[in-house]
Amino acid sequence: MLEFVANDYESLETTNYKKTNINQEEIPQYLESMSKAFYDTILPSVKLGGKTELPFKTPLGIDVNGYAVWLEGTIDYVDDDGVVWDWKTAKRSYSQSSKQKSAIQPTVYTYAVSEQLGLEPKFNYGVMIRQLDPKAQIVPIYRGAEHWNWLKHHVRGAVTMALRTGVDNQWITNDESALCSESWCSFWSVCKGAFNCHNVE
Repeated sequence: MLEFVANDYESLETTNYKKTNINQEEIPQYLESMSKAFYDTILPSVKLGGKTELPFKTPLGIDVNGYAVWLEGTIDYVDDDGVVWDWKTAKRSYSQSSKQKSAIQPTVYTYAVSEQLGLEPKFNYGVMIRQLDPKAQIVPIYRGAEHWNWLKHHVRGAVTMALRTGVDNQWITNDESALCSESWCSFWSVCKGAFNCHNVE
Protein backbone atom coordinates (compact mmCIF):
# COMPACT_ATOMS: atom_id res chain seq x y z
CA MET A 1 0.00 0.00 0.00
CA LEU A 2 2.79 2.41 0.88
CA GLU A 3 4.41 1.81 -2.49
CA PHE A 4 1.14 2.57 -4.25
CA VAL A 5 0.71 5.79 -2.26
CA ALA A 6 4.28 6.89 -3.03
CA ASN A 7 3.88 6.16 -6.74
CA ASP A 8 0.57 8.01 -6.86
CA TYR A 9 2.14 11.04 -5.20
CA GLU A 10 5.05 10.98 -7.65
CA SER A 11 2.54 11.02 -10.51
CA LEU A 12 0.68 13.91 -8.87
CA GLU A 13 3.91 15.88 -8.60
CA THR A 14 4.16 15.94 -12.40
CA THR A 15 0.82 17.79 -12.66
CA ASN A 16 -0.11 21.37 -11.92
CA TYR A 17 -2.01 20.55 -8.73
CA LYS A 18 -2.99 23.16 -6.17
CA LYS A 19 -0.53 23.35 -3.26
CA THR A 20 -1.44 24.44 0.26
CA ASN A 21 0.63 25.91 3.06
CA ILE A 22 1.75 22.43 4.19
CA ASN A 23 5.52 21.99 4.15
CA GLN A 24 5.99 20.28 0.80
CA GLU A 25 9.09 18.40 1.97
CA GLU A 26 7.11 16.71 4.75
CA ILE A 27 4.25 15.52 2.53
CA PRO A 28 5.79 12.08 1.74
CA GLN A 29 6.20 11.48 5.49
CA TYR A 30 2.62 12.58 6.17
CA LEU A 31 1.35 10.27 3.45
CA GLU A 32 3.19 7.31 4.92
CA SER A 33 1.97 8.12 8.43
CA MET A 34 -1.66 8.59 7.38
CA SER A 35 -1.60 5.44 5.24
CA LYS A 36 -0.36 3.40 8.20
CA ALA A 37 -3.00 4.99 10.43
CA PHE A 38 -5.74 4.10 7.96
CA TYR A 39 -4.50 0.53 7.56
CA ASP A 40 -4.05 -0.13 11.29
CA THR A 41 -6.94 1.82 12.82
CA ILE A 42 -9.71 2.37 10.28
CA LEU A 43 -9.58 -0.45 7.74
CA PRO A 44 -10.16 -3.29 10.27
CA SER A 45 -13.60 -1.75 10.98
CA VAL A 46 -14.60 -1.41 7.32
CA LYS A 47 -16.66 -4.21 5.81
CA LEU A 48 -15.13 -4.84 2.38
CA GLY A 49 -16.99 -5.53 -0.86
CA GLY A 50 -19.13 -2.39 -0.80
CA LYS A 51 -19.52 0.50 -3.22
CA THR A 52 -16.61 2.94 -3.67
CA GLU A 53 -17.09 6.53 -4.89
CA LEU A 54 -20.86 6.01 -5.07
CA PRO A 55 -22.61 8.82 -6.98
CA PHE A 56 -26.10 9.78 -5.87
CA LYS A 57 -28.83 11.99 -7.25
CA THR A 58 -32.04 11.84 -5.32
CA PRO A 59 -35.04 14.12 -4.75
CA LEU A 60 -35.20 15.73 -1.32
CA GLY A 61 -38.98 15.49 -1.38
CA ILE A 62 -39.72 19.21 -1.28
CA ASP A 63 -40.89 21.74 -3.86
CA VAL A 64 -40.13 25.47 -3.64
CA ASN A 65 -42.19 27.72 -5.91
CA GLY A 66 -42.74 24.81 -8.29
CA TYR A 67 -39.07 23.73 -8.31
CA ALA A 68 -38.28 20.20 -7.12
CA VAL A 69 -35.14 20.15 -4.95
CA TRP A 70 -32.62 17.33 -5.48
CA LEU A 71 -29.47 16.25 -3.70
CA GLU A 72 -26.43 15.22 -5.73
CA GLY A 73 -22.94 14.13 -4.76
CA THR A 74 -20.47 11.28 -4.33
CA ILE A 75 -20.04 9.11 -1.24
CA ASP A 76 -16.57 7.71 -0.50
CA TYR A 77 -17.73 4.24 0.53
CA VAL A 78 -20.92 2.38 1.46
CA ASP A 79 -20.90 -1.23 2.58
CA ASP A 80 -23.69 -3.73 1.93
CA ASP A 81 -25.21 -3.08 5.36
CA GLY A 82 -25.64 0.64 4.65
CA VAL A 83 -22.66 1.87 6.68
CA VAL A 84 -21.47 5.08 5.07
CA TRP A 85 -17.79 6.00 5.34
CA ASP A 86 -16.30 9.39 4.59
CA TRP A 87 -12.51 9.58 4.57
CA LYS A 88 -10.98 12.74 6.02
CA THR A 89 -7.50 14.10 6.59
CA ALA A 90 -7.22 16.69 9.33
CA LYS A 91 -4.69 18.73 11.23
CA ARG A 92 -6.23 17.67 14.54
CA SER A 93 -8.70 15.12 15.88
CA TYR A 94 -12.41 15.60 15.27
CA SER A 95 -14.80 16.47 18.08
CA GLN A 96 -17.52 13.83 17.95
CA SER A 97 -19.98 16.03 19.85
CA SER A 98 -19.43 18.97 17.49
CA LYS A 99 -19.89 16.85 14.37
CA GLN A 100 -22.94 15.13 15.86
CA LYS A 101 -24.51 18.52 16.56
CA SER A 102 -23.84 20.40 13.34
CA ALA A 103 -22.31 18.39 10.47
CA ILE A 104 -24.58 18.44 7.42
CA GLN A 105 -22.61 15.94 5.31
CA PRO A 106 -23.74 12.89 7.35
CA THR A 107 -27.35 14.08 7.05
CA VAL A 108 -27.18 14.39 3.28
CA TYR A 109 -25.30 11.13 2.75
CA THR A 110 -27.48 9.00 5.01
CA TYR A 111 -30.64 10.43 3.45
CA ALA A 112 -29.30 9.59 0.00
CA VAL A 113 -28.43 6.01 0.99
CA SER A 114 -31.84 5.54 2.59
CA GLU A 115 -33.65 6.80 -0.50
CA GLN A 116 -31.42 5.44 -3.25
CA LEU A 117 -30.39 2.07 -1.81
CA GLY A 118 -33.32 1.42 0.52
CA LEU A 119 -30.97 0.71 3.44
CA GLU A 120 -31.04 1.88 7.04
CA PRO A 121 -27.80 3.85 7.06
CA LYS A 122 -25.14 4.50 9.64
CA PHE A 123 -22.35 7.04 9.19
CA ASN A 124 -18.67 7.07 10.16
CA TYR A 125 -15.92 9.56 9.54
CA GLY A 126 -12.60 7.79 9.04
CA VAL A 127 -10.14 10.52 10.01
CA MET A 128 -6.40 10.41 9.37
CA ILE A 129 -4.52 13.00 11.39
CA ARG A 130 -1.83 14.87 9.51
CA GLN A 131 1.17 14.28 11.75
CA LEU A 132 4.40 12.32 11.56
CA ASP A 133 3.31 9.69 14.11
CA PRO A 134 0.43 7.56 12.73
CA LYS A 135 -2.89 8.55 14.29
CA ALA A 136 -6.46 8.00 13.13
CA GLN A 137 -9.94 7.95 14.58
CA ILE A 138 -13.36 6.61 13.71
CA VAL A 139 -16.09 9.15 14.45
CA PRO A 140 -19.64 7.70 14.36
CA ILE A 141 -22.48 10.14 13.69
CA TYR A 142 -26.13 9.28 14.22
CA ARG A 143 -28.61 10.51 11.64
CA GLY A 144 -32.26 9.56 11.32
CA ALA A 145 -35.63 10.84 10.12
CA GLU A 146 -35.59 13.78 12.52
CA HIS A 147 -32.33 15.03 10.99
CA TRP A 148 -33.60 14.50 7.43
CA ASN A 149 -36.72 16.53 8.24
CA TRP A 150 -34.51 19.31 9.57
CA LEU A 151 -32.46 19.16 6.35
CA LYS A 152 -35.62 19.68 4.30
CA HIS A 153 -36.60 22.64 6.46
CA HIS A 154 -33.10 24.13 6.22
CA VAL A 155 -32.82 23.68 2.45
CA ARG A 156 -36.32 25.04 1.84
CA GLY A 157 -35.35 28.28 3.54
CA ALA A 158 -32.11 28.59 1.59
CA VAL A 159 -33.75 27.90 -1.78
CA THR A 160 -36.62 30.27 -1.04
CA MET A 161 -34.19 33.08 -0.20
CA ALA A 162 -32.11 32.36 -3.32
CA LEU A 163 -35.14 32.49 -5.59
CA ARG A 164 -36.34 35.74 -4.05
CA THR A 165 -32.91 37.35 -4.35
CA GLY A 166 -32.43 36.28 -7.96
CA VAL A 167 -29.27 36.72 -10.00
CA ASP A 168 -29.38 40.50 -10.38
CA ASN A 169 -29.16 41.37 -6.68
CA GLN A 170 -26.23 41.00 -4.28
CA TRP A 171 -26.23 37.79 -2.27
CA ILE A 172 -25.21 37.43 1.35
CA THR A 173 -21.54 36.46 1.47
CA ASN A 174 -19.85 34.19 3.98
CA ASP A 175 -16.09 34.38 4.53
CA GLU A 176 -15.93 32.16 7.62
CA SER A 177 -14.97 29.01 5.75
CA ALA A 178 -11.32 27.96 5.50
CA LEU A 179 -11.95 27.66 1.75
CA CYS A 180 -12.59 31.41 1.49
CA SER A 181 -9.12 32.26 0.19
CA GLU A 182 -7.17 32.98 -2.94
CA SER A 183 -5.81 29.44 -2.82
CA TRP A 184 -9.17 27.68 -2.90
CA CYS A 185 -11.89 29.91 -4.35
CA SER A 186 -11.90 30.86 -8.02
CA PHE A 187 -14.20 33.82 -7.23
CA TRP A 188 -11.82 35.32 -4.65
CA SER A 189 -10.62 38.14 -6.92
CA VAL A 190 -14.16 39.43 -7.49
CA CYS A 191 -15.34 38.83 -3.93
CA LYS A 192 -13.34 39.43 -0.74
CA GLY A 193 -10.09 39.67 -2.69
CA ALA A 194 -11.43 42.76 -4.48
CA PHE A 195 -11.21 44.56 -1.12
CA ASN A 196 -7.47 43.71 -0.76
CA CYS A 197 -8.26 41.39 2.14
CA HIS A 198 -5.44 38.97 1.45
CA ASN A 199 -5.37 35.98 3.75
CA VAL A 200 -2.20 35.02 5.58
CA GLU A 201 -1.89 31.26 5.16
